[in-house]
Amino acid sequence: MITLEELTREVEEIAPLPAAAAKLVSIASDEDADVNDAVTLIRFDQALTASILRYANSPMAGSRYKVHRVKDAVVRLGLGRILEIAIAAHVQGAMRRPLPQYGLIEEDLWRHAVASALTADILLRDRAPNIPGLAFTAALLHDIGKLVLAHHLDVTIQETIQKLTGESSLTHYRAESEVLGFTHASVGARVALRWDLGDEIAQAIEAHHETGDDLGPVTDTVRVSNLVAKTIGAGLGFEGLNLAADAGVCERLGISQEQFEGMCAEVVLLLGDIEQLNSAAA
Repeated sequence: MITLEELTREVEEIAPLPAAAAKLVSIASDEDADVNDAVTLIRFDQALTASILRYANSPMAGSRYKVHRVKDAVVRLGLGRILEIAIAAHVQGAMRRPLPQYGLIEEDLWRHAVASALTADILLRDRAPNIPGLAFTAALLHDIGKLVLAHHLDVTIQETIQKLTGESSLTHYRAESEVLGFTHASVGARVALRWDLGDEIAQAIEAHHETGDDLGPVTDTVRVSNLVAKTIGAGLGFEGLNLAADAGVCERLGISQEQFEGMCAEVVLLLGDIEQLNSAAA
């Protein structure tokens, strides 16, 4: 059976982020960053320019008028969202593929990731500046470890995990830990570190299924984002709704039950908008 040490070495071989995205990580992480640095970088990447302008003029950005310049798009969206778009362009191809080891059909993992990122967007909009912009990226990538780990989940391991969840009160995540000694979240954290996304994003990815510990607003945002995506049925797979929920997270972020339900409804609508936008662009 594969070990976490072996998987960590495998993570080291994952293709690095494109140069533009890697530089945007550095710019977005700098509190004194100059927007013009990001604009200069983006303007020389045609694919990234097209993606950012398309998003800046979409309903998700709350556009009242069209923008045609990269600088206007960057100002409208903010560096956190720009970074998310750059990373999304890098991972979406792999995340759109089926992942049968987790019971996910084509597009499932991607829909779950986008629904989670949209939730983070709503939380930032309603609770800024308490939530850092990098919470978008952490929410988008929180299940990235599944892409690496799935290749090592043979039928025997899958059946053992399913048996544990069926015969005990273990969540799928806990069963994965029981069988393997680690989880997709642990692997995902190593991917984030490999891409130099920083400790805060890596921690949020590693702890997105954990409960009880207050690890800060980025981790709390990812936990709630994962729960919203599951609640609306985006990317359930074998996990289904068999996951632990932490009431303290909503309390710390100031989210009532009514507000949680409102976020779920809003994410359903926004996710539909994004799918329409992608269909039109295809």
